[in-house]
Amino acid sequence: MKKTKSRKFIDEFPLKIKRIYIPYIALMLTLALGYSGLVYVIETQFHWYPLDEKIIEIIFPFTFAAIASIVFLRKKVHFLKLHNDNAFTIYQMVIILSVSLVTVQSVLLAKTAFYPIISTFNANQVLNYPNANYITIEKGTVNYASTLKNLEHRVKGKRNEDLELNVYLAAPFKEEDKLWLAISFSKTISNRMDAHGKADAFDELITSSLDSFKNYDLNKVSYYKIIQTGTFKKQLQEAFQNKYANREVKDQVFILPKKESLKVSIDRRLRLLFWITIIGTLLVLIMVMIPPLNYVSIKNYDNGKPLKDDLLKDIIGCLDFRKPNKITTLLLWLNLGYFIVAILMGVHFTSPSSQEILDFGGAPPFSSLHGNYWRIITAMFLHAGIGHLFNNMVILVLLGQEIEQTIGGKKMLIIYITAGITGMVLSMHMYNSINCGASGAIFGLSGMLLALLLYKVYPSKMRLGKWVLLIFTSGISLIFGFFIPQVNNMAHLVGLITGTALGIFFIMHYKDEFTKNAR
Repeated sequence: MKKTKSRKFIDEFPLKIKRIYIPYIALMLTLALGYSGLVYVIETQFHWYPLDEKIIEIIFPFTFAAIASIVFLRKKVHFLKLHNDNAFTIYQMVIILSVSLVTVQSVLLAKTAFYPIISTFNANQVLNYPNANYITIEKGTVNYASTLKNLEHRVKGKRNEDLELNVYLAAPFKEEDKLWLAISFSKTISNRMDAHGKADAFDELITSSLDSFKNYDLNKVSYYKIIQTGTFKKQLQEAFQNKYANREVKDQVFILPKKESLKVSIDRRLRLLFWITIIGTLLVLIMVMIPPLNYVSIKNYDNGKPLKDDLLKDIIGCLDFRKPNKITTLLLWLNLGYFIVAILMGVHFTSPSSQEILDFGGAPPFSSLHGNYWRIITAMFLHAGIGHLFNNMVILVLLGQEIEQTIGGKKMLIIYITAGITGMVLSMHMYNSINCGASGAIFGLSGMLLALLLYKVYPSKMRLGKWVLLIFTSGISLIFGFFIPQVNNMAHLVGLITGTALGIFFIMHYKDEFTKNAR
């Protein structure tokens, strides 16, 4: 038996390398080199910085790697005889992660190793190189008396339990008042603290930050990085406009000091890229070699037969308008699209500030709405970070597909919009904060499901599963909301009540139709 397994392993080894492993390596190298080269050309040759650095260096590489891996390597994974769909999904996730990490590190290395450093003797020479990325300044004196200051806070943590305080400081060089030394300081405190405690913590951070800023040793700076995009630059530009209303903010150049030499940074990133590549490729190689080949899948692939369904295919199907649940797909795309546009416009990816949410369509307290009623709608599709979006979209997919299949897309859309509006309006009346999110609308779908269960629209054998779906998508969020003050249960409760009421109304008129669809 051992001989047979050994012989089979040896026989299948070259086929696995050719059909699975080499395409994986080719995709990884193509993405890493291609994307890094594209970013390098755009930034160094065209001097175009359209997006925040985090989007260019992290979000886009992960997104492109995930899409490319799903499109080009999913079918290759099916060449392996794995036990179940969960195993297929694990294999796909490992491949996506390894390709993503190599691409991210390649971009970071390229931006460190290949971007030229401009050497200047005096600070007033820096503005002669408006398209530079890195510079050195041999002689320069900072005028700390003209320091700019801007403050920001962001709620963080899985349940909004942390509060990140940020202080952004900049001071002009005496030799050139359009050139600014810029440094940021941050501190994380508990979001459970009362208002006085938070204010005291902010005051302490401001005092210590100003002291550290004014005593910063420029002699230890190896080089400066010109801040081209991002939250840091936006905060400094806002502080500049507040202080110097009669001066052009676009003419100001903000530079961030770096104490670590560029050579050390390059060596560190090179080592990191090397080990990430080695570990990732070895892990994928081992995973490919363990299971036997599925010759039926290989034959079907060679003959052009469709791929066996798997979890990733189901996820992709949620975004496909050719599938039956078109309204769920439409709502999913509206929420995702709005989030993507917000991120591309500079809104923070994980924890946007209240001002960012407000600027991009969030809903303020009703007393501050000033006739901008459109915000009630836009706020329903705007989310406070990727975690907020992910939670709501998972529930939308689970509930949306079920509700749309049972009552139809038009009625579902009426419930979604009505529950979202009522939940948002009442939240705006009761809370002195910026509101956003689809929670009220989604809980309207929960209310519809509750009505279907109360009126026994589903066959008896299906009801237990539907109750479990309702509890896990809605009940848990409500329970958390009673113990976590940052969770807005008002939108949840109002959405649930609205959805239930509309659900009862629809059931009274269309119960026979719903019962037929629910079977």
